[in-house]
Amino acid sequence: MHVRIIAVGKVKEKYLQEGILEYTKRLRPYLDLQILEINEEKRPASAASSIEKTAIEKEGIRIHHHTEVA
Repeated sequence: MHVRIIAVGKVKEKYLQEGILEYTKRLRPYLDLQILEINEEKRPASAASSIEKTAIEKEGIRIHHHTEVA
């Protein structure tokens, strides 16, 4: 079985990175696991809803691109 996880942004917390590595190691014998991190669209912390919506749409397009490549 092939599983692809597409995540927006990078995991910065060390304990979460360690957890991801551990579960990746545990799952690999049972399935083909691929984790892709795409860049988060840049936007100000207090962005207007229209800017936020545009950023999310751009991220969605990049996610969709990665699902087509599968």
